[in-house]
Amino acid sequence: EQEQEQEQEQEQEQEQEQEQEQEQEQEQEQTALTEEQVKVAVEQVSLIKEQIAEIETRGNDGYRSFDLQGHALIRQALVTLLGLFKNTEDGKKHIILFEEPELYLHPSNKRKFRETLYKLANGDNYQVICVSHDPQLIDLSKPHTSLARFIKGDDGKTEIYQTDEDLFVKDDATKDRVQMLNRFNPHLCESFFSDEVILVEGDTEAIITRQLLLQHFPEKEIFVVNTGSKNNIPFFINVLSNFKIKQHIIHDSDERYLYEKGVVKYNNDGEKTSNSAWTMNEKIWDAMQVASARNGCVINRYVSIRNFEHAHNYSHNPKKGKPLSAFEYAKTLDMSDDSLSIVNQIKKIVGAIENDVAYDQQYLEDKVVEPF
Repeated sequence: EQEQEQEQEQEQEQEQEQEQEQEQEQEQEQTALTEEQVKVAVEQVSLIKEQIAEIETRGNDGYRSFDLQGHALIRQALVTLLGLFKNTEDGKKHIILFEEPELYLHPSNKRKFRETLYKLANGDNYQVICVSHDPQLIDLSKPHTSLARFIKGDDGKTEIYQTDEDLFVKDDATKDRVQMLNRFNPHLCESFFSDEVILVEGDTEAIITRQLLLQHFPEKEIFVVNTGSKNNIPFFINVLSNFKIKQHIIHDSDERYLYEKGVVKYNNDGEKTSNSAWTMNEKIWDAMQVASARNGCVINRYVSIRNFEHAHNYSHNPKKGKPLSAFEYAKTLDMSDDSLSIVNQIKKIVGAIENDVAYDQQYLEDKVVEPF
């Protein structure tokens, strides 16, 4: 009986030892890193060392350690290090809050910083919220969960306007248009930080409008946006009205039909060939009405009959090019002559004279006479 009891005790001890060994093995399996995980960890550590090495440099003022560097380098290093771990699979969700991340950064570093933030925001485990006063921190070609504009009203209360849809990448055509406009005008995003903008369709109008505002009404904070084409104006109306930005639109009426060497063109059906630039007038007007009805955004239109050159008896000097010719022409304009279309329009925009013309479709039908 004693021998049997001893055998039972030994068996129990062995079972306990086996259970302990199994538990230890399970713990080791849970904590053990795979070769791939080890490789990734080593790479991350190496990158961190490189970042610190770049920051701990020897300059004219001698050796400076990481904690003695300026805010710009520390901020950039912080975001870079966060970026190294953006693909962590621990299942935890992270919210990164940045107030004015552009502070202290060189312009070229702002672009790098912006790209890092967008890459972080693309991760499943990261949400990035930024408050910024810098248009360089916005990339319209990237998807935004939300882009909000904060303004302080006359009563001191803060008003918030934001997109209820992704206006900039909702389809391929829109995305291509945004990317093109962003490359064409890198200062485009500055319009989101303005309370009032003027939309023009080309270089000539943009240069002359800016020069007249700067020269005669420098106190007016109105941003001039070169949309690059009359066809782009409805897109800008839609985007800017979402943020309730007051808009003034200056564009050409153009003619109803297409002409070649002073002779109207006809299509295969024997009818006069319609000018698509003329039909755009109504599309712009319709976009204005829709935007105004949606949130009460103030939008005014001003039109040069036929085109800017015809309305002002102006032509650019081919040797000087359009920009320089437009700049020199702006300096010759007499701001007391309200018969000049652009002078009249600018003075109405700034409130120097009353805006007594609606420039609606009926106005264009009555005023525009075909040239031939």
